[in-house]
Amino acid sequence: MGYKGYALDWIDEHLDDREPAPEGVPSADGLPHESDLQAERSSPVVPDNIEEPRLETQRVEVLEEKREDRVFVTDFSQIELQHAMNLERLSLSTQAHAAYNRAIDVAALKGDEALLQALLARAGFYLRHRDLDGAESDYRTAIELVAVERRYALADYVAREYAHQGFWEESLPWYSRKIAADPKSIVGYTERAYAYVKINRYRTALWDYDMALSLAKEQDTKERIEFERAKLYFALGDRERADASFARSPQSAPYLRVRSEFYRSQNRNQEAIDAYAQLITEEPKFASDHALRGEWQALRGEHALARESFNKAIELAPEDASIVARRAHFLMEQGDYENALRDYSRAIALQPDVAHRYAERARLLEKKGDLLLAIADFSRAIDLEPTRAFRYNERAAAYQRQGQVQLALNDYAQALRLDSGNVTAQRGWAELQRHQ
Repeated sequence: MGYKGYALDWIDEHLDDREPAPEGVPSADGLPHESDLQAERSSPVVPDNIEEPRLETQRVEVLEEKREDRVFVTDFSQIELQHAMNLERLSLSTQAHAAYNRAIDVAALKGDEALLQALLARAGFYLRHRDLDGAESDYRTAIELVAVERRYALADYVAREYAHQGFWEESLPWYSRKIAADPKSIVGYTERAYAYVKINRYRTALWDYDMALSLAKEQDTKERIEFERAKLYFALGDRERADASFARSPQSAPYLRVRSEFYRSQNRNQEAIDAYAQLITEEPKFASDHALRGEWQALRGEHALARESFNKAIELAPEDASIVARRAHFLMEQGDYENALRDYSRAIALQPDVAHRYAERARLLEKKGDLLLAIADFSRAIDLEPTRAFRYNERAAAYQRQGQVQLALNDYAQALRLDSGNVTAQRGWAELQRHQ
């Protein structure tokens, strides 16, 4: 099968190995502010009859100027709040909630700034305890306490709090408020695009990336946005636009490597080889250089040389989980399942909370016929990333091979709840229903 079956997932998953670019927030001083209601309506509308892709993308990291007023919760010196936080750390949730309530009552007598801090603290408590109604109520009250010029920073703070807890749907209105407070915010559009991606609204994400691109002036920022657009166009089947955006994307190693995998997934091997060729140095010095050479040699059919390159890469960086996992994938492609399994297990031991490593090992275990162990690994990947539809599809297929039809149906149903247009889940569900 090669990379073809999993290339799109691989691209998204392995972008985690990129070094992140510095983040910042542009100044909103002097820019117009719309009402909260207008902000909520500012999300673009996508026609219902357009199928959305099943590929998730990484958000664009944008270099922008820092704002001093970005962080609101900076000093919880008030005795009441400190007491509430200490109780929460002790897992005394009921007592902590009562203490947060008392803190808000006291803060209301001290002024808007003290009340703002107390509200944000209690909202954070609600989020950590999955009380979305309580959190949203406090955040809405908080935004009414700040002046117009500070609403950009507060919306940014709240959106990130939701996103950090994995509440992507709830983060969207706050990203919209952020954009409304500064319609020229590139980072606002790119972060909202990432939130749309996380809830499988990829065409809407593409619209936000297009808006960000129209506002961008720095070449580096434009290239990063083009890279995200390229992945979306590719997933939509628009090869011509994908190629054009790839050509305008960064030409540095991590981006070129991902680009080569897109080509490889389409069996456009010569273009993949050409993309890899730009990464290969005459005298590789670093572990990543040797790993790239190994992937390039494997693509050219030079398997013995590829194995040597991967071995050298791991010799230079034995604790680099990414490189260990890349050799594991190469070994799996060569049919060396035992050594591949050893490498995948080692990569997981080095980074135990990376979901896609469990999924990769699960795919290998499926090839070996160890379905129970594969299902266990797919389940661990789902535990770490419960909002990604294709994870449930993979486990459903494993359940189906094992003859556990109801469990497979449950997983396909969950995939469809997360992404109603997921073709794989639709087909899997329909096939199992026909044979029941």
